[in-house]
Amino acid sequence: MSPRTRTALVAVLVLALVAGAVIGIRWLTRADTIDGTAPPGDAAVILIPGYGGGSDALAGLAGDLRSSGRTVVIADLGDEHGDIRGYGADVSGLAAQLVADGASGVDLVGYSEGGLIARAALAVDAHLVRRIATIASPHAGTALAGLGAMLADSAACPTACQQMAPDSDFLGSLPAPGDASRWLSVYSANDDVVRPADSSYLDGATNVEVTACGTGPLDHGAIIRSTTVWSVVTTFLESGSVAAGCTP
Repeated sequence: MSPRTRTALVAVLVLALVAGAVIGIRWLTRADTIDGTAPPGDAAVILIPGYGGGSDALAGLAGDLRSSGRTVVIADLGDEHGDIRGYGADVSGLAAQLVADGASGVDLVGYSEGGLIARAALAVDAHLVRRIATIASPHAGTALAGLGAMLADSAACPTACQQMAPDSDFLGSLPAPGDASRWLSVYSANDDVVRPADSSYLDGATNVEVTACGTGPLDHGAIIRSTTVWSVVTTFLESGSVAAGCTP
């Protein structure tokens, strides 16, 4: 091999290594929960778990959204027993990072307490958020949390539990919907955690009592795993509306 050929070959190898390193750096700097299939500029989706945290309950909905090419992140907020306002700030920060990475905006989808966290995030910076969908969220509180708050036992009913008590100062401080095409609340008449079930009804939002869509009874744990609920949420995020017959 001549010196000139050897020099050219080394240059090619160096360029290949540099290109590979750049690709590797770009890959490593992406959050590992981001699907990455949505084209740059599209709105990303942040899924927010309910009280107790954990992503398992949201895995099906995440997969459904990703199958349509959406960038999806499941927020990791720990057990969510602390101040819901703080979790809202965390989600807002995550939304800001997704926009900085190229998303045109962010849709927030919150399950149970996660819906209240989504509303708290909106209070931090509304400009980042395109649409909000909540699933089985106690917008007017839940009697279970109210009972826990009455016991005044911070171990049995920590801060987030107290904030979900009916008529809590926290619930009264959350921003109200201003446009039904940007807000969705999905709930079930058979919810065994949000009591009464119509505590999930949110004035000014598009409200869907999901058993009207033919699902049959759904308790608090089942509603987030319902493919009908996934369809309602996905359609709303895409169009700002739901199928006829699915609203009360």
